[in-house]
Amino acid sequence: MIPFRHIDDGFQYKSSLPQFDSYTLVMTGMEGESQQILYRISSFTELQNFKTTGLLHGNELDKSSGFIHLSKASQIASTLKKFFQGRPDLYLLSIDAEKLGDGVKYEKVDGVMASDSVFPHFYGPLGEFCPVPIEALLEVHKLELQEGKHILPF
Repeated sequence: MIPFRHIDDGFQYKSSLPQFDSYTLVMTGMEGESQQILYRISSFTELQNFKTTGLLHGNELDKSSGFIHLSKASQIASTLKKFFQGRPDLYLLSIDAEKLGDGVKYEKVDGVMASDSVFPHFYGPLGEFCPVPIEALLEVHKLELQEGKHILPF
């Protein structure tokens, strides 16, 4: 049995998509198993499109780069500070890396601290731009602002 956590996000869901009914899936690991989770910082509009179409197409930067930008947990705070500081319309999506398969590549990003400069990028199974399927979505958190800084859910 997979438990659900209620998150009131106000979205309407298309009937042909997996039905979350304003709930998001929270995976519970089996003893001794660990699940690799990647993260996506999304705007309200991007998240709404993801839930409506079942595919995360990304933003203009993703499309021009040829991949969907993702983060490891240790990279979220610095990414928020560098690219999204003060934005009130953001959500943190937890993505099941296993469901993305071989389409995830870990690549060094210039201008980032050496200890955390390798970021996950989703190219898709054929190595070319591909949207993230909604089946990979585990959890959605609204990123609240407190004194201009985003509060992480963990």
